[in-house]
Amino acid sequence: MPSNIKALPVAVAAIAVGAVIVFGGKSATSPSDSKTQVANPALVGASASSASGAVKVGGSIGGLTAPGLVLQLNNATTVSPASGATAYSFPSTVAVGKNYTVTLIAQPVGKTCSLSGATGTVVSNTNIEVPVTCVVKGSALVDYNVVLGSPTSSSIVASVLAAAGSSVYVEYDTIPAVPGRYAKKSLAVTPPSSQLTNPVATVSLTGLAANTRYYYRVNVKAKGAAAYVPGDQHSFYTARNSGSTFSFGVQGDSHPERVSTMFNADLYKLTMLEVAKRQPDLYFTLGDDFSLEANATAFKNAYCTQFGYTKCGVYGPSGHDKTYGGYGFREKLEGKLNQNAWGLYNSLNTKFVQGVMGENVDGVLDARFSGYGTYLEQRQKYLSLLSHSTSLFLVNGNHELTHYANIGGLFNNLAIWGAEAHNKFYANPAPNGFYTGDTETFLTGDPKLNGFPGLTGDGLLRDYYAFTWGDALFVTIDPYWHSKFSPDSTLFDGDVYDNGEVEPEWDISMGEAQYQWLRKTLENSTAKYKFIFAHHINGNNRGGAAIVSTQEWGGTARGSSESGSVTAFDTNRPGWKPVHQLFVDTKNPAGATIFFMGHDHIFAREMVDGVVYQSVPNPADHSYWAYNCSAYAPTAAQPFNAKWKKADGSGYGVYNQNYSVIRPDTGFVYVTVSPQSVRVDYVRTYRNIDLLKNANKDLYDSLVGRVNGETDFSYSLPASPNDTSIAAAKYSCKGDAPPTDFVYN
Repeated sequence: MPSNIKALPVAVAAIAVGAVIVFGGKSATSPSDSKTQVANPALVGASASSASGAVKVGGSIGGLTAPGLVLQLNNATTVSPASGATAYSFPSTVAVGKNYTVTLIAQPVGKTCSLSGATGTVVSNTNIEVPVTCVVKGSALVDYNVVLGSPTSSSIVASVLAAAGSSVYVEYDTIPAVPGRYAKKSLAVTPPSSQLTNPVATVSLTGLAANTRYYYRVNVKAKGAAAYVPGDQHSFYTARNSGSTFSFGVQGDSHPERVSTMFNADLYKLTMLEVAKRQPDLYFTLGDDFSLEANATAFKNAYCTQFGYTKCGVYGPSGHDKTYGGYGFREKLEGKLNQNAWGLYNSLNTKFVQGVMGENVDGVLDARFSGYGTYLEQRQKYLSLLSHSTSLFLVNGNHELTHYANIGGLFNNLAIWGAEAHNKFYANPAPNGFYTGDTETFLTGDPKLNGFPGLTGDGLLRDYYAFTWGDALFVTIDPYWHSKFSPDSTLFDGDVYDNGEVEPEWDISMGEAQYQWLRKTLENSTAKYKFIFAHHINGNNRGGAAIVSTQEWGGTARGSSESGSVTAFDTNRPGWKPVHQLFVDTKNPAGATIFFMGHDHIFAREMVDGVVYQSVPNPADHSYWAYNCSAYAPTAAQPFNAKWKKADGSGYGVYNQNYSVIRPDTGFVYVTVSPQSVRVDYVRTYRNIDLLKNANKDLYDSLVGRVNGETDFSYSLPASPNDTSIAAAKYSCKGDAPPTDFVYN
């Protein structure tokens, strides 16, 4: 956040004159949007464009009972609806394929107005609806910390931070409501009594209509209070019908624990506010947002100290030698392979503290981990800036350390309590009639826990899941909760496996159950578009096209160009088809398949066999660096095993380096899905100080002329004349990380 702007509540900051205020709405192509059009007198009879290839922009107005409202289209044409007006329309038009932005230039006297769907792209000859909602200024005295999640065609879950003993309900309607006049309300909910601190009230709204925008507000009554206090009005969409136009967003690793080198809190907030402006239906975070590594390091150091080792995590030529002082943690001693691990853990002087991991159920927070992005802290400071109006979906990363390999050993509680916080503070989807996903449970008493405590509640991880939204299938993958050994984790740093590696190649896996679910999900889907999300290919290593052929992803051993009918993949994954081949073979010929991944802290686009591999940027990196850039845009993709053939008899691995694009941090990816195409925009964010002051001169690209919230690169599937040219996006890799003398503003 710029230094001259105080951290105001979202509701206050969002209504500043001159701000583009977005609480929802998209191009009027879905049935629900069309119904809104008919209700707008300004656009009745104008369902076709007023000029060939151009459309009108206008909308309904609710609650305007005073003069002074001024609206502007694309920083040019303005209109001033009179008091009592119920609709407006700009006299100018916007061409198909061009962007539109409606800005609230002036508020009416004594009123606060907000816009819905104020920015977007015209994708068809259908007029654009941007409704205006006005309420009495200051009518909402407070707003609440709300995370929306698990939306379906008929329901949604609102997770509300509320004090112990409080009562919470939600009132809602399909039209912007004058406060107190919503048509429906939920039952009142009280946070569970077991949540002693930072309790959460989970409110389920059911019986909703599909493909519909709902307006709502949260009401909270404190323990012992006489009345409920309402919050601000927000909105959300239920699941879209086929043929609808909608949007979603994706971010990569935020890494709050890397403060001052890869994470800046003000920049992260700017990114979240840019997402909120666009109000996508859905927003995906791809892991490494809730790092527990600092907790693990403190625990390991205390363990080594207790047993007399001075160099924890470092072991010498003689192995675990007290003379050398080194010690590395091993599965057979500190992990699940030690049947007495629970007894060993109970004998330790220092144990894990659940409160430090975001739960704070015991009232204890360790100051050492403040600012490290616990599950609670992420929603309190950052994600809730958008999650009141966009459904949030979390994907697990390697730095969360919520891994199956940690279950049943000394790190069990780290993983379990991380999963508990993940489920407590976020409304992640569980398998039901709308979602499919992971059905395995981790309840206390399960033999795989080796005597350690498990999850409370239903015991579900809510880690991988799939659902259909509009014309798209959405799928998330999590290898970490299902791999015998942790991908890209150094907790067990004393184990060395084949070829001297610390990760046994074929023991890194998404697991049999998840693979079979993924295969069934992809093969049974007829969706035009398929979007798959995971922290990274195989959960580890760097790059896209450079490693897509490896391990269970592509069926080839790392660093190998195997040939023959029987390979290491056949031996280690009998009956499987490699994951990449699944993507290719299930791609709709008339649509697109995109795999979104984080881990590498860079925006990078590559295509292999018609499948787009899209690496997404860090949303908070104030170095604006293209991390790990040398791993992208290789001259050729690593070869696939020749035994794998497509339906037409050709092999896998078709790759064109010229399609590849690399762009540096920071920001998020904003995707618009229409029946005709998919458009991917890389929205970049910048702090004011970084735009004004470049302390590094020639070390990296100048930010002169950049604008916070700008679209840095855009492409469409199928390609469009409006796409950013690859030549204009050309970027020269300057190293995989900032130099040691890099200066941060």
